[in-house]
Amino acid sequence: MFNYMGHLDNKTSEHEHFRLITGEPLYTRGLKNTRVSLLEVNGYIQQDRLTFEWGYNPNIHSGENIVQQANAFMDTLKGMISYCIESEDDGVSAADFDDVDMEDLDFILAKFN
Repeated sequence: MFNYMGHLDNKTSEHEHFRLITGEPLYTRGLKNTRVSLLEVNGYIQQDRLTFEWGYNPNIHSGENIVQQANAFMDTLKGMISYCIESEDDGVSAADFDDVDMEDLDFILAKFN
């Protein structure tokens, strides 16, 4: 399971009635609840750092295997970031719009280029 939780800092006043309790562990499920998948990856940004926490059962997966998976994940993520930084693509995809497929988007963008 992959869960991206967004920005977890208390940097904006838009949530003035809510704030994170700093110094407390971050739980993505109740402590009495069991993990529903064999592998759990939780990502978030806190203090301007992108963090991923990996949860697994050591009776099923070896730590070495998890490290290999995490390294492959990081390599893929770095590749995606490099592509986005270096690409001359406009960065727009059909997923950025409701009810638009890629063919429609290409047609619309061609009218403006």
